[in-house]
Amino acid sequence: MAVVQSLKSSGYSCELVGGCVRDLLLSKTPKDFDVCTNALPDQIKKVFRRSNVIGRRFRLVLVRMGRETIQVSTYRTQPRLRKSRHRKSAVSKKGKVLKDNYYGNIEQDAKRRDLTINALYLDPSDMRIADYTNGYRDIQNGIVRVIGNAKHRYREDPVRMLRTVRFAAELDFRIDSRSLQPISKMAELITDVSHMRLVDEISKLFFHGNAQSVFLLLRENGLFAPLFPAYADGYCDQIDDESVTWLDLLFQETDSRVRSGQPLSLIYTMAAILWFPYKRLTAQKMKRKFWDSASIAQNVLLRQKQSTFLSKEQTYRVQEIWRLQYVLEQQSGDAASISRQANFRAALRLLELRSRFSEIPPEVCKPWIRFRKQQKRKYYRYKRKSRKRKFQSWTDRRKFQPMLASAAILMIQFVSCRNQLNCCTNPSTASSALSRFFIVPSLGVFTTNHSLSMQCVEFVRR
Repeated sequence: MAVVQSLKSSGYSCELVGGCVRDLLLSKTPKDFDVCTNALPDQIKKVFRRSNVIGRRFRLVLVRMGRETIQVSTYRTQPRLRKSRHRKSAVSKKGKVLKDNYYGNIEQDAKRRDLTINALYLDPSDMRIADYTNGYRDIQNGIVRVIGNAKHRYREDPVRMLRTVRFAAELDFRIDSRSLQPISKMAELITDVSHMRLVDEISKLFFHGNAQSVFLLLRENGLFAPLFPAYADGYCDQIDDESVTWLDLLFQETDSRVRSGQPLSLIYTMAAILWFPYKRLTAQKMKRKFWDSASIAQNVLLRQKQSTFLSKEQTYRVQEIWRLQYVLEQQSGDAASISRQANFRAALRLLELRSRFSEIPPEVCKPWIRFRKQQKRKYYRYKRKSRKRKFQSWTDRRKFQPMLASAAILMIQFVSCRNQLNCCTNPSTASSALSRFFIVPSLGVFTTNHSLSMQCVEFVRR
């Protein structure tokens, strides 16, 4: 690779590390390539002009090579545990790592990584793999194992529990018993993780084609409730069989969309996951005399915001998807105006999921599905016409391009002879002046008509 060659030519040692080496050993196509080196972030930035240093807790460099972005990190070592006179400790009282910018060598860096299967280093120059944690053996045996003491590593970074579950489901590996046992007891530590980071982890968990198996592992190890607190408190007392059936149906649909290459939406997934607590809370509030569906939706989403980040736009769109459920169920209003709403397709997907769940009869969905197919046909018909029209306008433009250039030349010549034409009062003199300046090779003589010459004279004078 160009990044590795550039760093080595500058006198640094570097290797490919992480998921790309694991995928190559499993005969899979790597999604991305990560590089690890002994160069510091500022030194890496000097080597590559198109690069940026990012991160505060964990500094790394993003190097742009064409359309690809490659992460380049420096070898790490164990963070400092005690406070010094001038520096604060890098570890909190709960054991969470607050700062991980302490640099070491390649062996120390391998022991700082989370899983053994991700701690393999490949040197592209001689294709040798450096293995300091028996990761190659775990890949052959199909085991996901945490490096070091699992309790201590989960306390340092609780996201490692989610990563352990995700890789076990994605690679169809089993989790080592010492790495699996502490997860259920330490699942509540997920609430201490940054909300933005948890949103990113949720998309990685459910959008890689293994959402069903991920959900099963999350539920078995008590990690689903901290991610979605509405399933753990008064909104939905517990994850019962009915809610499990609903979520299993949702993740089955998500996996099928991933396999077929269809687009996925985090907003729709959040709306579908939280639909069950929203529906149950609505059923509880409907027993009272006064209730408001908008306030119920806001309460559920505010509870979710305590765990994961949702922007105002995302919150509004989830509420709109829920509101459109009642509009689509009643089949009232103008279908064309409803279909023009931004969240119509996501709302219709949720309506279809509810019909498969037997929450509503299938007859409610059929008219809307039929209408959506008609809209698709109209859209593709319009696209074909617009493409044909665009091609025709392009050919016309190519055809009349010489004439447009000639008209521009005429205008320049016409302005240059303005002073002479202002002095002309005799039509024959004006006609001769015009013919002298209006001869263009592609058009010939512009005008020889007496009345047209006088009109041109009047136009120039105005």
